[in-house]
Amino acid sequence: MMKFKVDKMSCNHCTNSISEAVALLDKAAKLTFDLGNRTVFVESEIELEEVIGAFTSAGFEATELNVPCCNLSNN
Repeated sequence: MMKFKVDKMSCNHCTNSISEAVALLDKAAKLTFDLGNRTVFVESEIELEEVIGAFTSAGFEATELNVPCCNLSNN
Protein backbone atom coordinates (compact mmCIF):
# COMPACT_ATOMS: atom_id res chain seq x y z
CA MET A 1 0.00 0.00 0.00
CA MET A 2 1.18 3.48 -0.86
CA LYS A 3 0.16 6.73 0.80
CA PHE A 4 0.39 10.15 -0.79
CA LYS A 5 -0.09 13.75 0.28
CA VAL A 6 -1.93 15.75 -2.40
CA ASP A 7 -2.08 19.36 -1.22
CA LYS A 8 -4.33 20.67 -4.02
CA MET A 9 -6.94 17.88 -3.72
CA SER A 10 -10.05 19.46 -2.23
CA CYS A 11 -13.24 17.97 -3.68
CA ASN A 12 -14.93 14.98 -5.30
CA HIS A 13 -14.01 16.26 -8.75
CA CYS A 14 -10.36 16.00 -7.69
CA THR A 15 -10.80 12.45 -6.37
CA ASN A 16 -12.61 11.40 -9.55
CA SER A 17 -9.81 12.79 -11.74
CA ILE A 18 -7.20 10.92 -9.72
CA SER A 19 -9.24 7.70 -9.70
CA GLU A 20 -9.68 7.82 -13.48
CA ALA A 21 -5.98 8.46 -14.08
CA VAL A 22 -4.92 5.52 -11.88
CA ALA A 23 -7.57 3.26 -13.42
CA LEU A 24 -6.04 3.82 -16.86
CA LEU A 25 -2.96 1.99 -15.55
CA ASP A 26 -4.62 -0.48 -13.16
CA LYS A 27 -8.39 -1.02 -13.29
CA ALA A 28 -8.19 -3.14 -10.12
CA ALA A 29 -6.47 -0.42 -8.06
CA LYS A 30 -8.20 0.55 -4.82
CA LEU A 31 -7.97 4.17 -3.72
CA THR A 32 -9.03 5.57 -0.36
CA PHE A 33 -9.28 9.35 -0.09
CA ASP A 34 -9.12 11.58 2.99
CA LEU A 35 -10.05 15.05 1.76
CA GLY A 36 -9.63 16.58 5.23
CA ASN A 37 -5.98 15.52 5.43
CA ARG A 38 -5.53 15.62 1.65
CA THR A 39 -4.13 12.12 1.55
CA VAL A 40 -4.69 9.14 -0.72
CA PHE A 41 -4.01 5.47 -0.02
CA VAL A 42 -3.40 3.40 -3.14
CA GLU A 43 -3.45 -0.39 -3.33
CA SER A 44 -2.16 -1.39 -6.75
CA GLU A 45 0.15 -3.70 -8.64
CA ILE A 46 1.73 -0.79 -10.53
CA GLU A 47 5.02 0.79 -9.46
CA LEU A 48 5.34 3.91 -7.33
CA GLU A 49 6.61 6.00 -10.24
CA GLU A 50 3.60 5.00 -12.35
CA VAL A 51 1.19 6.02 -9.59
CA ILE A 52 2.91 9.39 -9.22
CA GLY A 53 2.73 9.77 -13.01
CA ALA A 54 -1.02 9.14 -12.87
CA PHE A 55 -1.42 11.89 -10.26
CA THR A 56 0.63 14.22 -12.46
CA SER A 57 -1.44 13.42 -15.55
CA ALA A 58 -4.57 14.24 -13.53
CA GLY A 59 -3.04 17.64 -12.69
CA PHE A 60 -1.91 16.97 -9.13
CA GLU A 61 1.45 16.85 -7.41
CA ALA A 62 1.70 13.91 -5.03
CA THR A 63 4.29 13.30 -2.33
CA GLU A 64 4.76 9.77 -1.04
CA LEU A 65 4.30 9.37 2.72
CA ASN A 66 5.50 6.47 4.82
CA VAL A 67 2.77 4.01 5.78
CA PRO A 68 3.47 2.71 9.31
CA CYS A 69 0.88 -0.04 9.01
CA CYS A 70 -1.41 -1.55 6.42
CA ASN A 71 -4.49 -1.06 8.61
CA LEU A 72 -6.33 2.07 7.41
CA SER A 73 -8.00 2.51 10.81
CA ASN A 74 -4.61 3.30 12.40
CA ASN A 75 -4.08 6.64 10.60
